[in-house]
Amino acid sequence: MRFLMFITATAALWAQGPNIEELFKKSGAANDANAPKAQQYLYREYDVTTEINEKGEPSNRHTETWEAIGLEGSEYRRLVQRDDKSLTAKEQKQEDEKLRKETDRRRKEKKGGMKNPLKRTYTFGYSAGDERFFDFRYVGEEVVSRRPMYVLEGTPKSSVKPTNDHEKQLMLSRLKLWIDKEEFFGSGFEIEVTEAGGEMLPGTMIAMKQQRMEDGTWLMNDMRFKLIIKPLRIANVRKEGVITRSDFHKFVVDSRILELK
Repeated sequence: MRFLMFITATAALWAQGPNIEELFKKSGAANDANAPKAQQYLYREYDVTTEINEKGEPSNRHTETWEAIGLEGSEYRRLVQRDDKSLTAKEQKQEDEKLRKETDRRRKEKKGGMKNPLKRTYTFGYSAGDERFFDFRYVGEEVVSRRPMYVLEGTPKSSVKPTNDHEKQLMLSRLKLWIDKEEFFGSGFEIEVTEAGGEMLPGTMIAMKQQRMEDGTWLMNDMRFKLIIKPLRIANVRKEGVITRSDFHKFVVDSRILELK
C-alpha cells in the first residue's frame, strides 16, 4: 500500500510540472540575454505565400528570396529573387536605389544616435509580454531538435479587458509555448484564433520555431502562417505561407556600404 501511494504521489508531482510564474521569469531573462547575440547574425530568407480559393484549393503561389546584410551596424534585408528567378534589370535597379537611400538614412541617424531601430511588425501574432493575457497550464514535455522542451498552453484570461486591436485579437485566441528545459529560452510558439470578433477569423494561425546555434545563440529559422481575413465584410481572403531562414553567419557590427554604383 505504501509503495502504491508513493507511486501515485510521484506521478502527481510530475504532472504538476514546473512553477509557471518562475518559468516565465527565467524565460524572460534568457530571451533578453539572447537578443544582442541574435543581432550579430545575418541569414538568407525564403518566403512562400499561397492564396487559397473559395474551394480551399491553392490558386496562386508566390515566392521571395531575401538576403540579410550588415548595413551601418544593423541588419538590412535585400530582395534577391522573386518567384525563384533573378530580379529583372528594372527590379534590380529599384533594389539598388532602396539600398542607397537606406544607407544615407542610417548614416544621418547614426550621427545623432539611432532613433528608429529596424523592426518587423505583424498585424497578428505573439511577442514577449503577451503572456499576461493568458492563463497557462503545463501539458508536458516534447523533444524538439534533440532538446527537451516544457510545453505550455494558454487560454485568454476572462478578467482582462483589451485596450487595442492587438489585445482584442489575443483574447480570441489560443496560445501554445515551447520553453527549452535546460536554458529556459522561449524556442517557439503557436497562436491560433478560435473565436470570431476580430480582424482575423477563426482558423488563422501563426507558428514560429527558433534554432540554437553552436555558440548558444537562438535564431528564428521557421515560421508558418494561415491567414483568414474578411475585409469590408466581403469574401474571405485566405493565405498560407512558410518563411524559412538558413545560411546563418555573423557580421561585423560596423559593416557599411562604402560605395554604390
